[in-house]
Amino acid sequence: MFRRNLFVVVVLIGLILSAAFTSWTQDTVGAGRTTPPAANSWPPDLTNYTRPATAHDVLSKGASTPVLFQPVEIPNSGGGEPDIAINPLNLNQIEVHAGFGGWTGNAPNFVSSDGGLTWTQVLQIPTPPNIPITFGPADTTQDFGLDGNLYSANLGVNVAATDIFTSSGPFSLPLSYFTIAGTAQLTDFGGTAGFADQPWLLTNVDPFTPGQTNTYVGYDDFNFFPVPTRVSAARGTQPPDFVADVQAGLSTGGGINPGHRLANDPRTGAMYSLHQNCTAGCGGSPKTIDYVLNRSLDAGATWTLNGSGTGVVVATGVTVQPQPKFGTVNALLGGIDHAAVNPTTGAVFVVFGGSNGAGGNAIFIKKITFNNASPTVAILTATVHQVSLPGAQAALPSVAVAPNGTIGVLYTSFDGFSVDAFPIFTAHFASSSDDGVTFNDQPILTFLSPAKDNADPRQRVLGDYQQLKAVNDPQPPNAGATFYGTFTGNGAALGDPIANNNAFFFKVVAAPQINLNPNPLVIGNVCKGSTGSAELDVSDTGADDLLISSITRASGSTDISLATGPTFPVNISPDGSFSFNFNCTPTTFLNKSATFTIASNDPATPAKPLTVTCTTASGVVVTTGSGDFGTPVCGGTTPAQTIKVNNVGGCNLSLVNAFTTCSDFTLVNPPAFPVPISPDSGIDLTVKFTPTSAGPKSCFLHVVTDDPNNLNVLVPLTGTTQLGSASITVPPGITFPPTVIQQNAACPAQIGIPITNNGSCPVAVTAVGITQTSSPLDYSLTGLPGLPSTIVAGGQLGSGGLDLVFEPFTVARESTGTVDVTFVNDPILLTTTTDHIPFCGEATHRGLRVLVTSGGAEVSAVKEIELQSAFGPEQPQGNFFVKRTIKHAALQTVSGVFPCPSFDFHAEFGGESEPLQLKDGTYRLKVVLKVGKKTKTKIVRVKMDTCTFTPNVVVAF
Repeated sequence: MFRRNLFVVVVLIGLILSAAFTSWTQDTVGAGRTTPPAANSWPPDLTNYTRPATAHDVLSKGASTPVLFQPVEIPNSGGGEPDIAINPLNLNQIEVHAGFGGWTGNAPNFVSSDGGLTWTQVLQIPTPPNIPITFGPADTTQDFGLDGNLYSANLGVNVAATDIFTSSGPFSLPLSYFTIAGTAQLTDFGGTAGFADQPWLLTNVDPFTPGQTNTYVGYDDFNFFPVPTRVSAARGTQPPDFVADVQAGLSTGGGINPGHRLANDPRTGAMYSLHQNCTAGCGGSPKTIDYVLNRSLDAGATWTLNGSGTGVVVATGVTVQPQPKFGTVNALLGGIDHAAVNPTTGAVFVVFGGSNGAGGNAIFIKKITFNNASPTVAILTATVHQVSLPGAQAALPSVAVAPNGTIGVLYTSFDGFSVDAFPIFTAHFASSSDDGVTFNDQPILTFLSPAKDNADPRQRVLGDYQQLKAVNDPQPPNAGATFYGTFTGNGAALGDPIANNNAFFFKVVAAPQINLNPNPLVIGNVCKGSTGSAELDVSDTGADDLLISSITRASGSTDISLATGPTFPVNISPDGSFSFNFNCTPTTFLNKSATFTIASNDPATPAKPLTVTCTTASGVVVTTGSGDFGTPVCGGTTPAQTIKVNNVGGCNLSLVNAFTTCSDFTLVNPPAFPVPISPDSGIDLTVKFTPTSAGPKSCFLHVVTDDPNNLNVLVPLTGTTQLGSASITVPPGITFPPTVIQQNAACPAQIGIPITNNGSCPVAVTAVGITQTSSPLDYSLTGLPGLPSTIVAGGQLGSGGLDLVFEPFTVARESTGTVDVTFVNDPILLTTTTDHIPFCGEATHRGLRVLVTSGGAEVSAVKEIELQSAFGPEQPQGNFFVKRTIKHAALQTVSGVFPCPSFDFHAEFGGESEPLQLKDGTYRLKVVLKVGKKTKTKIVRVKMDTCTFTPNVVVAF
């Protein structure tokens, strides 16, 4: 454990050695050397490459074949050197690390909980406790263990000293380090502290303890040349406690990076280490590279393959690295190599750089097998096959092998320059189902570099590596094995306004995967009796050929069918699609739907359901025209109205029937039903108003069609024949003033009776009479014309000369009755209606009524009211005769019912309560009123003639 507590000391040593290291790397030959040393990938390129997007960024997206796996951009991820980890206990939980830095607090990871559809930044990677850090994390690689925990190896920097610190923890939660006395422990404890570079982390099952997660971190020790490639191992601990750090190889430099990579065999727990050696042309370009593989069968304690402790050469290629820069903007300081193990057979597949025949790099693959069960000798004689497209310049390979044996390779190609001189790159996914002999290449995203060549030989727009992993998925829709990949790209290719580096995620099913577009398939509107069609595009979004064996109707309408033509089976390659046509020939109306089953070799959905729908189209009925006939002229007829039944649909409409719902309206000369109506045309229906009686009428024109959404249309029909009662107006009542009875003289009262026609048509009055209860009769009519008599519009009966005469013979407070006016109300049926005009009159003797007020208000009682006969207007005191004296006269109220009036008085002479008839002449009223303790007197004179009754003598105090 001594090595765990000396980090501060070795950092200081590292600072001293770094100066020598810097001088050494700047010396391309050095004393006694013939080739330059290995190229350290530290420091990374931290330039923020960004610029406004242009139209060329989006136009560059189009590749030579369809983008089958649309990538998902991880926002604000910083791009360079993206690493991916998938939780084997929950495949929806994915973490990607990209970019550099962040140890001012916790450094970020980018996490997805929905299988990669959406991403969130989580500050998950803490700074190693009690470790002096000036920058970090730099290189970061991560992997989930069998236990569902994330393991993260991070390169930390103190000035020029670089070391590796590894943490672990649950998905998306802050990670933790193995510490001693609160200090995080080195992962690279067996190498030279301060000289580690490019950590590469993988987990694997322990070779001896089933289910145990071991953590392995490969790295380069740049304190020595040739550069030792070492692997540190932690066995079953979390956070990982690294207990073995062993050299697995030796990179001979030559100006290249060792490109150290790990691969794991989950069957046996075996681990593989792969690195590069330069063997020729090491001082220039191109360089001949040996790719060296080693193996550990004992959890990293020892490394040997075919008897070599530093590994054996498994492939050789002529490459261009690290300069000239790939695509002019990316120095290949991470190598051009990677390896993966078939998790079912244990075969190792090594991808590596070689010549593309045109002065650039191509990607090749070689299969390494064993003559029998491990740990026997590896067989190195297999044939090399090219992965990248012929002639393409390719780099940044990553390989993964699915449990079903499908091989996936992620790589990036340089495709030339845009019209504005930016390098064009394409991320590719190449898959093979025949052990790497042939590959199906699928472009994932074509994009422009956000930058041009900046003359820096260490410029790295894309970074040193990118990653592809395969995980067995037991659940649909990705049943089988799924490839998960991440690469550095430019979001401007997808329409971002800024061109910069971000990590992109994509996912590929390592099997045929059926995709239906669209589903449901909508044929749309089809006229009954016609045939409509729609096309279904069936594509393979997996990584193997899709075989469609049959398409059968499972349920639904037999009006929908698969069009004839395809011959089964239909084979669809991963980069292709096939179109199937479906027909709808409806025999009835309403919506149609059918479910078809598409049988294929897709392991997740071998019986893919497809819903096909169509709608039986018809004519669409719309009626126009008004059914409002207004008022016929004085009981006559009005012009007929035209209602038009229109077809605004795309198919024929059948007018099944049309009829009115009452006898007041009649359909004139209707057509013979049913009537066909072609699209954009109509049928006129003529309706006549034939009222059976006067007054307002309403009903409907009922239109019946075969429009399935509007089978019955009701058009309102309205009309009116004017009623007499709507025209004739009579007074609400007639009120006569108090009238002296016909005793000593004729004293009649006469009031006009305005019987008026306020309508627009003449009205015939057939009778006018009086109903009264007095005996002898008090009332009579005068000016009555001969009946029946027609009142013209705006006229009066009798031309205004009709009067009611009141000639009473007996004193009565109320003499009432009605004037009865009978007229023709319905000009069609000639039925009549009688209006009654109430009247009221008061019959009196000659006399008067007295009302006493004080201050404008009626008083409740008067001390004395004395009626005196006066013999002249100015006779002196004493020249009068007292006719009547009323003492203590209380206020009396008469309440009449209209048209009889209501009134108040204190005394009356000649009325019903005091029927004293006065003679003609002048009278004096002496009124004595007591107000408080005072008595006031007031005298009022009244003069009357033969027919006078004065009802409103007010004595005001």
